[in-house]
Amino acid sequence: GGAGDFSALERFLAEKEVQLIGALPRRVKKVALYAIYWPEGGLSPTHRAVMARLRAEGYAIALLKDTREEADAFLSVAREYADLVMLRKNGGRDFASWVAATALLFEQIGEAEHWLYLNDSLLGPVSDMGPMFAALAQSPAEFWALTESFEQTHHLQSSLFALRPGAFLSPAFWRFLAQYPFPEEKIEIVRQGELGLSQALLGAGIRHGVMAPYAQVVEAWLAEAPARLEWLDALAEQRLDAEEAAMIPPALRAPFAEYAAEWLKAEEEALRRGDMRNPQYYFWDVLIRRFAYPFLKKDLATANPVNIVTVPMLRRVVAREAWAPLLASLAPGVMPSVLGREGLLRLTPEVLARWRDDGRKAGDAASSGKVARPRQARRGGRR
Repeated sequence: GGAGDFSALERFLAEKEVQLIGALPRRVKKVALYAIYWPEGGLSPTHRAVMARLRAEGYAIALLKDTREEADAFLSVAREYADLVMLRKNGGRDFASWVAATALLFEQIGEAEHWLYLNDSLLGPVSDMGPMFAALAQSPAEFWALTESFEQTHHLQSSLFALRPGAFLSPAFWRFLAQYPFPEEKIEIVRQGELGLSQALLGAGIRHGVMAPYAQVVEAWLAEAPARLEWLDALAEQRLDAEEAAMIPPALRAPFAEYAAEWLKAEEEALRRGDMRNPQYYFWDVLIRRFAYPFLKKDLATANPVNIVTVPMLRRVVAREAWAPLLASLAPGVMPSVLGREGLLRLTPEVLARWRDDGRKAGDAASSGKVARPRQARRGGRR
């Protein structure tokens, strides 16, 4: 009642030729609405792994594809993993898919116990998703997410969030859906989607929570400053193993270490005076190691948009067996990508090929029951 007339939604459904294929089970308890942009046929290893884990956790899955490209090849595989598939023309990104699917599927999902919204800007899983599901189950929050940010305004980050009935059935949420204008530009999708959702629910007093509270993440990142400097010293002195050092050409290692040390010092000072940062970028390594965060932001591996100098630590933080599915989940043509300021670091096709080979070998060993413990784990690697 009083939510609005959904005229923007009706226009979007017509313009984007939204199509639903399949049906969710009756009387579902948990629903996952998984928004993806994947113009290739079939599914990436990340898509498959995430949906297999969701299925094992008891979720009914609505897979929302933000393009009609390669639709037949996609459907032939997607129906094995998802109960329902939504196809549409490209535009509007994840929030457009979520708003449309929520409204169209309400009669099927409206009585669920909770609704999980996620997108494929997250690669992985790079660790067990079990702690994430346990954190959600134990939280009393009606509006819950993996992480929160205080950039621009306090908000729960929307790459993965969950709603319980107190939020999903609230007038505030349905007003948000009815008033959502379906912008096309990313900056407006963030402003009216991610920020707008948090403003609507937090402003209505909906109880909220996150798995990795921002203040705790910052504290953990600052506490690891000596370990990061030790890594840079090892890099400058050519003491890293060949695989990890392969991300940085030998002639650039000392200059990079000097630049990175200055960058890290500046960031530490900024955080201590209260400047805000996006945790999924700046603190990605601490999230994975210390907070059981099971993903990596895709564009950290494809563009590093804010020039995070710790990206070369990927091989130390993410276990070897995660590399093959992680890298294969990047759309063809994305690589090579620049990692760092002014192209200082370049993730070349040759490096990627070597990582993929390593991952395949690890996968073969796993299938034969001969899995070696990653060398990084002995040096305080992924936990």
